[in-house]
Amino acid sequence: MLLALPFFLLCACAGNAPQTGETVRAHFSDMTAATATVKILSDIGDSALEYQAEYRYNKDGEDALILTVPEEVAGIEVYIAGDRSDDLTVRYAETELFLALDDPPGVRPVDAPSALLRTLATEEPCEIGSDTVGGVSARFLRYDEADSDPAISRSVWLDEAGNPLCAAIYRDNIKTVTLFFTDFTPQT
Repeated sequence: MLLALPFFLLCACAGNAPQTGETVRAHFSDMTAATATVKILSDIGDSALEYQAEYRYNKDGEDALILTVPEEVAGIEVYIAGDRSDDLTVRYAETELFLALDDPPGVRPVDAPSALLRTLATEEPCEIGSDTVGGVSARFLRYDEADSDPAISRSVWLDEAGNPLCAAIYRDNIKTVTLFFTDFTPQT
């Protein structure tokens, strides 16, 4: 199932109402908070890992990612400092670590959901199209960070309400993280 993602191929199909970059930005910039369950597939280096977490987005504060699967890491909490996503706090039980990571923000499994939502709220997509994800009509959007080194791009599929279904994050044209959202609940 890790690589069984043929639905990521772009195909024309009818279904949801048109969404423009402006309507997507408005939807996400109006969102003050959101919650979701997110499945995270990480393919960095020689390892492929799968996690599941409860994710809480907070537009004006810290985002939280609480790992639930696999059991060995369940209960680890990661807090992402809003627009300073290179500053992370990891908590488990009564232990707390403050991290400043070298990798570019948003291409790591731990902060990919946060960077994705902030991209949707502030950036203009370079590509918009229609697609299907698991038989569901979806809107496909691709975002490229024009001046980043390494090159970073994000592909995201939104449901008819404009909420994320899944996303793929690329670093130098190599997919590093795939996200699957369920129970995405925006708050305005």
